[in-house]
Amino acid sequence: MEIFNLILLVFFAAACVWLIRILLRQKKAIEIYCCFWTASRIMILIAASLCFLPFLALDFSPMTILRSVLMAVVIIMFALISDGLGSEGFMYMGSSVPFEAITEYDVKEVKNKCKVVMTVKETDKKGKTSLTQLTFDFKKEQNEEITRRLKAAIGKKYRRMKLER
Repeated sequence: MEIFNLILLVFFAAACVWLIRILLRQKKAIEIYCCFWTASRIMILIAASLCFLPFLALDFSPMTILRSVLMAVVIIMFALISDGLGSEGFMYMGSSVPFEAITEYDVKEVKNKCKVVMTVKETDKKGKTSLTQLTFDFKKEQNEEITRRLKAAIGKKYRRMKLER
């Protein structure tokens, strides 16, 4: 059991370092953040609380405590990764989406949100190209600022688009 805890500890420590790098990069890149509290983030935070289930079995060994705490920290850090708009493009789940990769976009007001829908052209390591539709939810008050920035950066790619579910 101790070797299993040690392997998990090393894995989660590496994940923690990787997520710190992503969080620092997003801090520099994002100027307008997307809506933060979503159902997915709440579920991720519930998962973080489940890391402490071994304590219900009264397993209070130092490795188990350390592993559980590190797992919870990694899950919480993952939940803190934000999406948003910056001067060079968008950040989506810790990855950069430059304006050049966007083939078309649309800005819509839906209920109390400003939704940005876009098609992104991605090329993998083998040179295969694919199109992916991304949706970003911003606050309704940010609609004018986002529209202005997108027109300035990639205005000629504006298209009316359907919102995928």
